[in-house]
Amino acid sequence: MKLNISKLDKYDPRTAEFSNYDKLHPLFDGVFTGEQGSSQSIESPKIMAELSNNSGRGIIETPSGNFLSEVTTGESTLLYFSIPLAPKWSNFVSTGLFPTLIYKSIDYLNSKKEGNANISTNSVSIPAKVSGSNKFEIVQPSGKSLFVDANKVGESYIIDIQDKSEFGNYFIYNNNKQLVAYYSVNHSDEESNLSSAPKEKFVSELTNIGADSEKIIFVDSDESINDSINRARLGTELWQLFLILALLCGLTELIVQKHSKKS
Repeated sequence: MKLNISKLDKYDPRTAEFSNYDKLHPLFDGVFTGEQGSSQSIESPKIMAELSNNSGRGIIETPSGNFLSEVTTGESTLLYFSIPLAPKWSNFVSTGLFPTLIYKSIDYLNSKKEGNANISTNSVSIPAKVSGSNKFEIVQPSGKSLFVDANKVGESYIIDIQDKSEFGNYFIYNNNKQLVAYYSVNHSDEESNLSSAPKEKFVSELTNIGADSEKIIFVDSDESINDSINRARLGTELWQLFLILALLCGLTELIVQKHSKKS
């Protein structure tokens, strides 16, 4: 894969901005409408320096070349950005365009090409031309192999995903031991729900295992944990002070009675 990268272009004291972009590129599906146009419809970062690429398909252009370009060789595709994620080069990472381009780039590069398997929740569809036959081997995350027969529908073989007992990656091989598809089984998102439980439910769960509800203290987000601990500690330590004061009062009363009897 060959890139035609120009020399380092520095824009000083002025910064460069986008001069044109290709709205028809699949990278912008669902983002922009219309045909190729000026950069007035797209947020441009302030570019201080860049190493632009002049090969491949230009997606976003600057006065010096391509800010974002697509270079394809065979079945490999590269999306080239002319700047790194460094503030000395641009403020690209602080623009609203940055997360959109990163997400769309990942989605575009991982999009299904012709001949690849189509995976849904309960089945895998594998093109007949890469299958070889209707017999497949599914290797589970533990390494155990399952041998299944697929049903042919049209020009594809359909494998039903029935066994999801193990979490991890499953690999599907055809009869020639070639990897033709893979899928993942993940934990339910309910098992990793990080939202806070109501205080009443939290207290109820703790009291069910023997905790004293009167000793459960909730700390607000803007409150110092040390202050809360000190207040709790103060409440448990004050009885010692009152005990000492009571003993001193009792001792004082005894001394006073003793002197009264002598007089």
